[in-house]
Amino acid sequence: MVNLNALIPANSGWELYAAYGISDNGLIVGQGLINGQQHAFLLVPFDGNNTPPAVGAITAPIDPVLVNTEISASAGFTDPDAKDIHTATWEWGDGLPLSELSMKAAIP
Repeated sequence: MVNLNALIPANSGWELYAAYGISDNGLIVGQGLINGQQHAFLLVPFDGNNTPPAVGAITAPIDPVLVNTEISASAGFTDPDAKDIHTATWEWGDGLPLSELSMKAAIP
């Protein structure tokens, strides 16, 4: 038996507590807690080779805006490792928690 928590980064926020299946190519599906909330997970085997994504230009307002004003900010990226899941983190400098967005790369 393997403790799946030993396979993920210690600071991931996840606590994996149940595995329900494993595929022939090593994908593991199960259930766990992240930030105290129950969620499903999918562990994908890592072959040891990973090319970091290349982040493009960040587009956001340059001029200051009033507090509680909605803005749009974006950044494109490319990644040759199409199976990767990416997390973008925005720190606004206002002391509030970071904004995070997880996404998969679009595969043409």
